[in-house]
Parts: sequence; C-alpha cells; structure tokens
Amino acid sequence: MLTLPFTSPHASLATAGGKGANLARLSHAGFPVPDGFILSTDAYRAYTASNRLEDTIQAALEGVSGQEAASLEAASAAIRSAFAAGTMPEQIQSAVRAAFLELVPTQPGAAAGEAFPVAVRSSATAEDLPDL
Repeated sequence: MLTLPFTSPHASLATAGGKGANLARLSHAGFPVPDGFILSTDAYRAYTASNRLEDTIQAALEGVSGQEAASLEAASAAIRSAFAAGTMPEQIQSAVRAAFLELVPTQPGAAAGEAFPVAVRSSATAEDLPDL
C-alpha cells in the first residue's frame, strides 16, 4: 500500500515511520486525531527505485564519517539534491490524490470549493528508536 489512513491496522514503525505509527495508535485508542493519511515506506521504496536513487545514496555515503559534520553535510546535500531532481511516479501521484480526495468531504466548506488547511510531516522509520 502506498498510502495508509490513520485508522489502518497496517500502520507500524516499519510501514509508516514513528509519527505515522503514533497517529495510528492514537486513532485506534479513540483520541481525536484529525483526518489524514500516511505515505508509506512502500511509496518511498517505489520513488527511490523509479529514480534509481539507491546507487546515488550509497555513493554519497562512501567514506562518510559520523564524527565529521562536513562529510555528513556533503552526503546529505548530495542525497537531498538527487531526491529533488527525481520525478514522482504516476502510481504514487494517483495514490496521494485519491487519499487526499477522501479527506475533502470531511472538511467544512471543501465541497463548495473552499480551501482547507493541511499539514505535512516527515518521519523516518528509525528516527524514533531508543538507541538513536
């Protein structure tokens, strides 16, 4: 699945990242979570595969020292640039569009064409692990 609703039982750290998994937990526990969806790790993998980014990422990480901020920043800049230059696969565009359009009826005034606020958050699958 490329997108997962916050209510999905499949939203886990591995499929949704820490923030996505926590939003799903809160939703399942009955807390008032705004309507939304998660762009899954499958979507990330589809994007990197479609844009052949794996080799670029590996090349950028070669020789990087975790102790040297300059090498980390250079690798980060190269990877960020490669992601920005990529193109979004149609399958991901379609999945995001469909998930977004499911939100429209739940927003006051949206059916009349009024704009409504949205929030976008990023979350890596490992950033919330206890040892990081």
